Amino acid sequence: MTSTSIRKFAFLIDCLSVTNARHLQPEFLRNFPLNSGIYLFYHESKSKSYQRHLERFASNSHLIHLIPTSEDSITMNVSFKLGQIYDQYDDFVIVANYDPAYDDICQRLIILNTQLKNHVQFRRFNGINEFLQFLRQLKSFENEDRKEPITINYNKTQLFHRCPFETNEQSTYLYRFGQLLHHLDTEHPDVQYNYCTECQNMIEHADLSNQNSFGKHLKDEHYGNDKGFQLTIWSAN
Repeated sequence: MTSTSIRKFAFLIDCLSVTNARHLQPEFLRNFPLNSGIYLFYHESKSKSYQRHLERFASNSHLIHLIPTSEDSITMNVSFKLGQIYDQYDDFVIVANYDPAYDDICQRLIILNTQLKNHVQFRRFNGINEFLQFLRQLKSFENEDRKEPITINYNKTQLFHRCPFETNEQSTYLYRFGQLLHHLDTEHPDVQYNYCTECQNMIEHADLSNQNSFGKHLKDEHYGNDKGFQLTIWSAN
């Protein structure tokens, strides 16, 4: 682990899961945190022109590493590479289509280096724009003190947020809305929070009869107008 304040991230990316070759231009690199190691797993079955484009893209930075793979061996190759580099970075982000094997891979990585707890995350994104949003959030981490109550806004352009009660050294994990609620419940039982009262009531009294009304409420009040969710958090003590 590094002793400087700038954390080193390793991104292990299944190219087919988040983007295609035309999105991988030199300016794309500006979105990554400084000193990131970028490991691109590309499928050998793709065309020669696709591979040549990746090679040109990788030539823009010595931090980009191309690793050939196949659909059947992607999880094995990601696991093997992590075993080689687990002590070279502070944080790891795996970007791929979901496979339960990745949960085990992340846990094994933490066992190899216990300091990586809360610094290893598997992510599946709905396209390149969501991935870019995630990268921007990673680069915007701050360690400044926060005054309570804390208000966090979740919407289409802010899908990811960190836990406001943890520093960079404690965690660099970014949470979607439901993930953050679960994290607060399990890791910070001394805090309280609230959000949309109608949503809370529907979730607490969930049954099959109100699923349609819940979906309509989400669409009309949160997603349709991009209002999103406003989450307010405060310490119970």
